[in-house]
Amino acid sequence: MFNMHSTKPIDISVITTGGTIEKTYDEATGGLSNTVSNFGSVITPQLRLPYTVLYFIHLLNKDSQKFSDDDRQLISDQIRIELKKRPCVVVVHGTDTVHKTMNCVSSQLPSPSGTVVFTGAIRPAALYQSDARQNFCEALLASKLLPPGFYLSFHNNLYQAGDFRKNPKKGTFENL
Repeated sequence: MFNMHSTKPIDISVITTGGTIEKTYDEATGGLSNTVSNFGSVITPQLRLPYTVLYFIHLLNKDSQKFSDDDRQLISDQIRIELKKRPCVVVVHGTDTVHKTMNCVSSQLPSPSGTVVFTGAIRPAALYQSDARQNFCEALLASKLLPPGFYLSFHNNLYQAGDFRKNPKKGTFENL
């Protein structure tokens, strides 16, 4: 899919759905919440991507624990639309239910025309020492290098739908 020596920009759709990675500090409650999608403005100014063009689609802004079947269908439908436009899609998603969404989407699109990589973070992108930037950058690169399919990129590891689980004690994912 990707020529490692190409200087032609690769177009990547980035679908944001909320989750911890997009949470911001809410002064009214003193807590973190999904109020506005600020992912692109928090992450991209600090990245240097001369051979990558990002197209942000702010689809949802919810904690993934509150996702309904309709939300997962919306994500699946948007991925289908984006794959008609671009060969690579990165989905920014909450870590608690990313496995459910991936299973839903991969069952509806069993032979995707492009590469879809999900990612998220244990700490919000707007906070100090967040893992968001690392996970997002790794997901971008993975979307360029992997064959068509559905993947989770997280903490320098890749997983396929149905082959992983979240380990809350370690704050990461692991193989089943």
